[in-house]
Amino acid sequence: MIRASKDRLRSDARERDPPATSFVAVSMSVVLASVAMATPAESRSEFPIAPHPALNAMVICDQTIQDQATGKTTLAGIFETVSAYQFPALHGILCVYAKLTDTQGEYRIRLELVRLEDLRVIGQGQLRATFSDRMAPAELIFQVGSLLFQGPGRYEFRLYANDRWVGSKSLSVVQAAEPGPPVEQIRVFGSTVTIRWLSFMLPPPTPSAEAT
Repeated sequence: MIRASKDRLRSDARERDPPATSFVAVSMSVVLASVAMATPAESRSEFPIAPHPALNAMVICDQTIQDQATGKTTLAGIFETVSAYQFPALHGILCVYAKLTDTQGEYRIRLELVRLEDLRVIGQGQLRATFSDRMAPAELIFQVGSLLFQGPGRYEFRLYANDRWVGSKSLSVVQAAEPGPPVEQIRVFGSTVTIRWLSFMLPPPTPSAEAT
């Protein structure tokens, strides 16, 4: 069983980057905890010594789907690059998926978003979680919304447990090329063919000239 509770986050008034984004974390046992995105604040470990988690996987994707019957998690739209036509760029909801092993006891779980250009932490969310079975894998799904990127560059999501680094996943933000004219698309899946026509309607007929 995994229990999670909301942790109060503090923001530093001296930070100049816009506060933005919110983190929502979900564990393997479908425990939902909502935490607010904030600029980094000092934190100290408050828990007795617990096994340090090992990271099996960390992925960025569009959404996650959990089957209620089997408990299996499906990751949809895995990506590592975000494109934007102009900056600052506001990104919608994305998910950061992490699978951990060797977890038992109470932890403060923290997810940070770091701009690698200057190693500045531009976003942070945290929650408390209790893991009861050290032999059972644990899944954390952070649903992150309203990410604001000031410019293109390399970024990184960093995961911590009780203030100790667990793992990280990089994210590239790039300048997108100007969109070109729309084109027709054809996709084939087995025996199913999907055709996308962006220009299908015929022009209206022109009136014919009367015979003289």
